[in-house]
Amino acid sequence: MGWRIRRAFRTGPIRWNVSRSGVGWSIGIPGLRLGVSALGQRYVSIGLPGTGIYWTRYFGKPPQGWNTLPVPQPQSIPQAPAPAPASPPGPGQPWWKKKHP
Repeated sequence: MGWRIRRAFRTGPIRWNVSRSGVGWSIGIPGLRLGVSALGQRYVSIGLPGTGIYWTRYFGKPPQGWNTLPVPQPQSIPQAPAPAPASPPGPGQPWWKKKHP
């Protein structure tokens, strides 16, 4: 996991979050916050104050560039050609009992 840098500032009831991704803001009371992330995604966050335990739900479609990694596509595996069917043994003894010169 890589390093994350984030800094929060308060101006009255609004909390400003400055991160590498940009500036986001939220408004609320301890345990309940509504906001907009640095990438423009709206969210609601509910938690237990002082514990670090919280739940966050994002709403709407993520903005363009939300996920810059391409989605891997399944690759088809080349199949080996099927072996030719064995020809049935001729009249007489089966092939495993025939004597080879």
